Amino acid sequence: MDPHWTYDPPAEWRARFGPEDPRPFEVYRALDARERTIGPIIFRNDMPADEVRAFVDLYDAEIRFTDESIGRLLSFLDRQGLGERTLVVVTADHGESLGEHGYFFEHGDLGTEPEVHVPLVFSQPGRIPAGLRVPWTVRSLDVAPTVLDLVGLPVEQGFRGESLTALMGPSDDPSRSRDRICFGETDDALHEENTRREVRGIAGKWRWPGGPIQDDARPEGERERLPAGLRSRGGPRGDARRGRRAPRRREALRRGARPLDREDSMQEREYHVSPESRALLRSLGYVN
Repeated sequence: MDPHWTYDPPAEWRARFGPEDPRPFEVYRALDARERTIGPIIFRNDMPADEVRAFVDLYDAEIRFTDESIGRLLSFLDRQGLGERTLVVVTADHGESLGEHGYFFEHGDLGTEPEVHVPLVFSQPGRIPAGLRVPWTVRSLDVAPTVLDLVGLPVEQGFRGESLTALMGPSDDPSRSRDRICFGETDDALHEENTRREVRGIAGKWRWPGGPIQDDARPEGERERLPAGLRSRGGPRGDARRGRRAPRRREALRRGARPLDREDSMQEREYHVSPESRALLRSLGYVN
């Protein structure tokens, strides 16, 4: 949880990536005192570049502190004689947008690349080659079946995801893409200041099957928005080629998303949050 807002690493880490700056801590104080609300900081941030940099430096320090903490855990395993027979997996549930797309110090509202691209590290001495870097796009839901596969337990039929062990050795054809279509989802906006949702509300989930946003409710037929790299645009020849490929790639993404779409059996419904629950959410920074 350390690399979450508020970015407040231990004191000895605060100047690791830049000089200490009092402005982030003044923002935290003003938020705690209800003198400011978080929404304008996230969606309409007008901080000077050096103040944004001060927040990012603190975020980087949180990451570095977390990295060292994981290192202490791994060292403990080695001291206990367990390192050589322990499978270690490090990943994250989401990334963090640090100003990309005009979205600051938050995650989950827009579903953009900084929010959905997360680290995934496997270490298992004697089974996984040290230093192997897999270039292919994989998915969080592949982690559990991979763990079962690596420790020799069966992956039950119908289990979501696929084992990644086939990617942990040399490829028979390095030029052939082995990317998997990844599927992400955002839900209803919790921040009132977020006015940039193209598909709003619980009844219109945003879904990213490897790229497009599509409205799952489809009240007026299917609606979707392609990311910029897939849109058909005028201009240089490269843009025209991408435009010609877009329909084929869009259809491939649709095909890949359909099995996951069919698994979503949850009925859409509006939730009425009690005052007590709202106060708890507010204490965690989720609502103003």
